[in-house]
Parts: sequence; structure tokens; C-alpha cells
Amino acid sequence: MPASFDRSGAGDALWVPLTLSTADLQEFRRRYLTVTARLAPGVSVAQAAAAIDRAEREMNARYPVWGNGYGGQVHLVSDDLVGNVRARLFILLGAVSFVFLIACVNVANLLLARGGARAREMAIRASLGAERRRLLRQLLTESAVLSLIGGVAGVALAYALVRGLVAASPPNVPRIDEARIDGVVLLFVLVAATLCSVLVAGDVALALSLLTGAGLLLRTAWAINHVDPGFDGNHVLTARVLVPVSRYPDLASGARTYRAIRDAVAATPGVQSSALTSAVPLGPTLQAGVGAEGQPMTDGTRLITAVRMVSPEYFTLLRIRLLAGRDFTDRDGATAPLVAIVNETTARKFWPGQQAVGKRIEGMDPSHRHLMEVVGVVADPRNISLDQTPAPEFYIPFEQMPPALWGAIQASMVVVARTTPDPSTMERAIRRAVDTVDPSLPIANVATMDDLMTSSRAAARFNTLLLSVFGAIALLLASVGVYGVVAYSVPQRTREIALRMALGATDAGVARLLVRRALGPIALGAVVGVMLTGATTPLLRDQLYGVAPGDLTTVATVTVLLLLVSLGAVCIPAWRAMRISPARALAD
Repeated sequence: MPASFDRSGAGDALWVPLTLSTADLQEFRRRYLTVTARLAPGVSVAQAAAAIDRAEREMNARYPVWGNGYGGQVHLVSDDLVGNVRARLFILLGAVSFVFLIACVNVANLLLARGGARAREMAIRASLGAERRRLLRQLLTESAVLSLIGGVAGVALAYALVRGLVAASPPNVPRIDEARIDGVVLLFVLVAATLCSVLVAGDVALALSLLTGAGLLLRTAWAINHVDPGFDGNHVLTARVLVPVSRYPDLASGARTYRAIRDAVAATPGVQSSALTSAVPLGPTLQAGVGAEGQPMTDGTRLITAVRMVSPEYFTLLRIRLLAGRDFTDRDGATAPLVAIVNETTARKFWPGQQAVGKRIEGMDPSHRHLMEVVGVVADPRNISLDQTPAPEFYIPFEQMPPALWGAIQASMVVVARTTPDPSTMERAIRRAVDTVDPSLPIANVATMDDLMTSSRAAARFNTLLLSVFGAIALLLASVGVYGVVAYSVPQRTREIALRMALGATDAGVARLLVRRALGPIALGAVVGVMLTGATTPLLRDQLYGVAPGDLTTVATVTVLLLLVSLGAVCIPAWRAMRISPARALAD
């Protein structure tokens, strides 16, 4: 592997050889390893999945305990690393392209306006003997100088903005630290700018599409900020504690230590209550395949759900509503009957229209011997992300977790504490409480639930910020472009305007004439923009929450805003036209 290899994306990491005992190799009920392979040349993911499926069926035939509802899943490592960031980057690339195209159009419009204002100058130079080639060379030289100055300033601004972008980016954006100004990108911009200089229309349409996307993301951010997470994270502090296997070789010894830690934290001044969990809301958790007792279980049909190992008072501490049944108690220990609590989604999936309490589910053991009685149903907390629909999930008492899960979580649990003062001020107190049990235990990932919720919203806020900035730039550029077109038309129509005013036209009448003439391309651009919006906003579907891609309110609001700004840009050249002196214009 090269020195730059980073499979986890988590920075520093320690890699150790995988050692499996004979018992491990003969234990077919445990499924906790991930196989990473490089596809052979010409082999697709679908072909690899078909090969894995055949291997699963062969294993089922040789070892009946192998299957029982489990199935292999094949996906690309790049998809794991990049996730939905790829779609977000393509959306931002489209937004940048729109802004770039609008800028090119505006440059063309402003040069036309500037050329119209210099028509007399060019006529005088031509009458004095200047050849067309000489005039063209002069204009090209002036444009090149302006382009060079603008290019240098743009590269400097881009360098600063890229550094700011990296600093402001949310966590877990793959390889964001490698973002930089690239020579290939600069060359592409140079070539594209040359080609785009021939365009003279489309500002309003492009700006409308981009602003609509920004408006949809703004409404998404607002919806996420006001979504009910299904739990109360105010005044809650979390900290992960790890008990070393060398000193706590099994779950029983580790559980005793964790119970003591929970009680020590709960007795800390300023702490209202304390609980334990294998994973906090909005954080990664383990997945397990489960099924309902009595329902047929065939290969690949198990329900893959999140599983969290928790202590009593976990639901009460986070104020997750108990809809039916009871909470866990200290009596649900290692020797007690196996129990579980499911969320609403799991209950509806397994027992639609029925009472889930009293039913049994089996999971974490393909032999169907690990049966757990459902003793409670809780409301769906948004444990994955605030903008994702709650997924199937179940909870088990942490003292009843199978040995495989104890190893999977590496004997670590999260201490959750609800505090009276600001939880960020309680970190030292929590550490001291853990030290009273065992001062050698490491503590990591100390954070408040408010911080975790802010982090969950960070990606949506970042996307909204970027697209809003691009939308604002597009709005500004569109108004400048409209101004350039109208400003270009005024010198061309100076004599017409002068004649109208000499024949009795009022200043207001001249202004209305120019505004009415400008309304045509603006309205056409708005119509085209609405159609373009209908084609582009569906690309944002995966990034939206609480609003549809074709939301009429957003489209109408953006359209009205763009029309008002465009009309405002028309007012400046219209005001200049009102100041034309009929006598001087006709004399010229």
C-alpha cells in the first residue's frame, strides 16, 4: 500500500494482523468480518454480487446453520468513503458552472455596452485613417489587459476562498484537506472563458435556476433545524469509556465496572441522572440481522437493523417516549430472560396492526436460539441523521449482549449524563467520577448532545451556505448583465429618444418605454429559467428534506425576487435616458 493510503479516513490508525483460532474458523454463526477484494479486469459489481450469492448458497448447502436469513452484500469501497458527498460535489460543480456562464455572458454584455459608448471615438479614429485591424488590435489589447488583471485577482481570491472553504467544511468530507488550486482547472477556465465570450443572453434563466436550488436548500436547512429528533439532547454530556480486555476479560467483569461508573457519575454534583449505551444518537452503531419468531426466514430476508446496548434509565434520560410495555430494569441482567425494546418502525415491520409487546425476535445468531421477548416499544428517535427517516432499530440490556457484540464494540460503552449546569463545564467532573472506579480507564469522544446535533446539521448547512453564496453571486451578475444590455441599447437609441422628447414625450414616458422594452427579454429569461429549474432541481432530491424539488412557493418567490432585481437594474440606464438633452442629441 502507498504511504498515502487511508482506508478509514480517520487519520492516524494502527493496523494489526487478523488472527483467528480454530474455533473461530469453525463458528459459522458469527458474521462480523468484512471482506475487501479488488475486482478482476472486466468484472462488474453485479457479477461479483452474483458470485457471492452462489458462494452463499454453496455454504448453506454444506453448513445448514450458515444461512437462516442472512445474505451477502457487495458494494464499492469508494461508495463507502465518498457516500453522498459525490452527489453534493456534482451539484456544486453545476452551480459553479452556472455562475461561470453568467459571468461570461455579463462580460460580453458589458463589452457591448462599452463599445456602444465608444462608437463616436471609433468613428473619429476611422475618419483619421485608422485601419480596422488597428482598431481591432486596440480593443483586443484592452480586453487582454482587463482579463489579465481580473485573472490574477481571481486566482488570488480563489486561493483565499479555497482555504476558507476547507476551514469551514463539516467533518467527514473525504479528502477535503487536499483541495487546492489546480493548474488543469485554471486552463479549463481560460479556454471556457474564451469560448463563452460569444454568448449574449441567458443571465436571468441561469440565475433563476441557481437561486431556486439555493432557496430549496435554505428551506431544507430550516426544516432540519426544526425537526423533532425524538429525544431531548439539552444539558446532556456523553463520553466513551474503554475497559481493557487484559484486565476485564469478559462481559461480566466489564459490566460490573460500567455499573460502578454509571453510579459514580450519577452521584456527581450537578448530574441529574446517568445511563450507558453502546452508541449515542446520531452516531455510528452496529447492525444486526433479526427476524420475528414464527415468520419464515430465508436467505437474504432478515431485517437488517441497528442495535444498541443500553442500561436502564437510558430512555428516561434522553426523554425518548415509551409507547407500550416497560423500560429495562436492573433485574434484566445476564442470567435473566433475554428481552428487547423495539422502535415503532420495527414493530410495524414485524407485526403490523398487532401488539408487539410479548412477541419474540431472534437476532445475532443464525441458529435461531437467541430469542428475545419484546418488553417495550419506543417512539422513533432519529438516531441516524436528523434529515433521514427513522430506520428499524432495537435495544437490548447491555449485560445481555452476546460475546460477539462485546467484542464488536471493543468492550467500550458511552456514559450519558444529564446535567443541571452547562454540560460542557462538567467534563472534568465526569472524568473524576470515572477515576474513582478505575483511574487507568481511557476516556474519549467527550461531547455534548447539542454538539452532536450541530455536527449532524453541518453538511446541510455547508451545502446551503455554498449554494446560497453562488445564488447571491448569480443574482448580482444577472442584474449587472441586464444593466449591460439596457445600457448598451440607450446609446443606440439616443436620437430616437431625443425625437420622442422633442415631440412631447415626458421623462416618465421615456423611462416606461425602456422598462417595457427590457421586460421582454427578462420575462423570456424567467420563463426559460422556470423550465430549466424543472429539469435541474430534481437533481437535488437526495439533498432535500421537508420540501419537494418543484416547490411552487420557492419557485414563485425566487422568480419575483429576480424580476424585481432585474427591473431595479433597468432603472439606472432609464434614469440616464431621461437626462438626454433633445437639442444636443439631435445636433450631434
